[in-house]
Amino acid sequence: MRSIGANRAPPPRPAPPARPRRPAPRQGYAAPAPGCAPRARKRRPAVRAAWGHRARVRQKAPNAAAGQSRSPPRPPRSRPPRSLRRCPPRRFHRRKAAPLPAALPARAASSRRRASRHIGGRRDNANAPSGRRPPRTPPWRHFRPSIRIRALFGRDSAAAWRGSSRIARHRQAPVRRASLRRAVFSIGRREQDAWACAMFVPQSGPIENDQQRHIGHQSPDMGDLFKQHRVRARFMAQKDDMLVAARPESRDVAPLMTENHAASADTLVPTPTQCAQPRRFSDFATVGEALDYAASGTRGLNFHDPRGRLIRAYPYSELRADALAAAYRLIAAGVKPQDRIALIAETGPEFAALFFGAIYAGAWPVPLPLPTSFGGRDSYVGQLVVQLTSCDPRMLFFPPEIAAMAVEAAEQRGVEPLDWTAFAERAAPVADLPAQKTDETCYLQYSSGSTRFPHGVAVTHGALLNNLSAHSHGMKLQDSDRCVSWLPWYHDMGLVGCLLSPVANQVSVDYLKTEDFARRPLAWLDLISRNQGTTLSYSPTFGYDICARRISSQSHVADRFDLSRWRVAGNGADMIRPDVMQAFVDAFADAGFKASAFLPSYGLAEATLAVSIMPPGEGIVVELVEETELSGAANDSGRPTRYRAIVNCGKAVKDMVIEVRDEAGNPLPDQTVGKVWCTGPSLMTGYYRDPEATAACLKDGWLDTGDMGYISNGYIYIVGRAKDMIIINGKNHWPQDIEWAVEQLPGFKSGDIAAFAITTPGGEETPAVLVQCRTSDDAERAALRETIRERVRAITGMNCLVELIPPRTLPRTSSGKLSRSKARAQYLAGEIQPFAIAA
Repeated sequence: MRSIGANRAPPPRPAPPARPRRPAPRQGYAAPAPGCAPRARKRRPAVRAAWGHRARVRQKAPNAAAGQSRSPPRPPRSRPPRSLRRCPPRRFHRRKAAPLPAALPARAASSRRRASRHIGGRRDNANAPSGRRPPRTPPWRHFRPSIRIRALFGRDSAAAWRGSSRIARHRQAPVRRASLRRAVFSIGRREQDAWACAMFVPQSGPIENDQQRHIGHQSPDMGDLFKQHRVRARFMAQKDDMLVAARPESRDVAPLMTENHAASADTLVPTPTQCAQPRRFSDFATVGEALDYAASGTRGLNFHDPRGRLIRAYPYSELRADALAAAYRLIAAGVKPQDRIALIAETGPEFAALFFGAIYAGAWPVPLPLPTSFGGRDSYVGQLVVQLTSCDPRMLFFPPEIAAMAVEAAEQRGVEPLDWTAFAERAAPVADLPAQKTDETCYLQYSSGSTRFPHGVAVTHGALLNNLSAHSHGMKLQDSDRCVSWLPWYHDMGLVGCLLSPVANQVSVDYLKTEDFARRPLAWLDLISRNQGTTLSYSPTFGYDICARRISSQSHVADRFDLSRWRVAGNGADMIRPDVMQAFVDAFADAGFKASAFLPSYGLAEATLAVSIMPPGEGIVVELVEETELSGAANDSGRPTRYRAIVNCGKAVKDMVIEVRDEAGNPLPDQTVGKVWCTGPSLMTGYYRDPEATAACLKDGWLDTGDMGYISNGYIYIVGRAKDMIIINGKNHWPQDIEWAVEQLPGFKSGDIAAFAITTPGGEETPAVLVQCRTSDDAERAALRETIRERVRAITGMNCLVELIPPRTLPRTSSGKLSRSKARAQYLAGEIQPFAIAA
């Protein structure tokens, strides 16, 4: 008996699978030159740079089984879809390649030509088909500049360049690798004779022979500037004035970079977060005394450029010295106590020195706004003229960039205009400084003028320091806290909260100019991510909104930001919108941001700064209130119940008392909407040279804030401004509700809509809605107007007037908030012209 399969011939050995043929080159790429075989490369799965934001992982397909036909090759295409393209700037494409040095070996030159032809460089005209243009040079990532790098900086540099292809494989590696290569080669080409090449290699420790041989040391510590550090399988090159870092691990290397660069004469080191100086929480008699104490430590102010790079470290000791010199110059110029010194509030050391210098000299500094994009030159000059008329200053200091506008405004009012750069060059003879008292006026702060004409708020030394102490107590200030701010210094939150408070509480600050934040808002979050301690940073709602809008679903925020140490994310100076704050949390949760870091607060310039503040760690708390409770009208049984989300703004700060009163001035019980009043030692003494306005809002030591709200369990809830309320048929309508409903339509954002009440020719009150429209088609405008009408009718229950106006038409305050009262006045005066739409 034989077993099954015995004495059977062995099966034939299967033939090896056929090796796939090399696909034809795609259009736009040159084939290898005749007689020049392409260099063989090891085949392996690779993370290749895609044209879009993501990396495309390509795995070799298994060989087709014997006897099976393979799928036809993919048809070639000249370029990928536009949605996947990611090309470098055109100016970089079209720039002619720098010529190679004369001493370039012939072998290197020939290698360069072969590599260019093989990878896709521009072919010689002799090899191009007749009658056709040679193919266009492909994007930067398909060109091999390692030969040029080797010619300029040696063999090790070329090897390092090729090593950059082995950067750790993660989703953003291709995009980051391409940007690193562009930065390295651009610097290397511009500065061939200097220390200019930062290399990216997968190793730890210094790379010395290449720099020593080809770059040439300009200082004994030049080699330290090129030390490479491996950070959890990601790479970072240290190069002064060039930020090339992997996030979030790169934050651990920042102190090391500071140490490596400390030996360089032009390297800046930020002021420290912590120092051995005992902290005092604003328990001083005057602001000058507070600066004197802060100058005895090592903390200070730090100013950054639009990309977040440090351009000026300004310790409090240096600020005090410059402020005293400014005070001596002011006294020498004839400035007397109680004189007003107007200052254009540009975020920088010049303004800070002049502000404290005026205080030392006994004068009253008056911060005035910078030009904004909300109006033209004439509008800004007119605003300056009005404020100069109000405060009647002796001098107007300004940065040289806006000299023409500042001089024009000053000449109209007979004020001496001074460029603060030229003023700093004057002699500063030592003089006796006038004594200061706690109850004397420290400075004038102009309110933003959201609902009325701006008034100069007179704030004393005692009121300021009391509010700063209460604010630091409410935030539970810690030794590890560091402030990061982009807020303007002509606004009370920026001036008091982010300049005077850090001085009085000895906190280091990192500043980004407001105009730089508007162009690159994510640089604000970069500064927060870089801070090794805990961060305090405030912003109105629109600041969080701008950042959240810049992040798409394909953005990998965890690779760039680290917001896990953001302890206090303050919110104030405007109505707090829960939907915007939720969008910010959703966008940056992967970067470590915690919703509990939000710190809602309520304040106004007439109370110096803070009136109430939420306890840290509680985040944003919202109450849903029925519309009938807010409007005061009876509930319509035929309509569904509507609710509005009201944000909890916290409890009154230390030494401050809050009440909600009715129209007659009687206190109201909890959960009853009325006018918000407050009292405390940090209230203003009054509006400068405006006794009528002072008497209208200050009564028996209580301040009428002009806001509507209610108290619940000791917490204050702000509903809106009393003067903005739309009252129709005895029913209250809040413009924020109408504006928010319209903003939910596609194509609109916060600030595009202004709602207010007008009187019709028949004597009836009706809501009017101005909408900034970006649609040019008449039919689409008519359809949009009807859609908005239906939205408003669903809220108010009545027809409204909808006017579509050109973009950037609605007026804003100096702090960027919508001014409804001014919009109403301009509309009624015919200054705002709506689009003509057929009925």
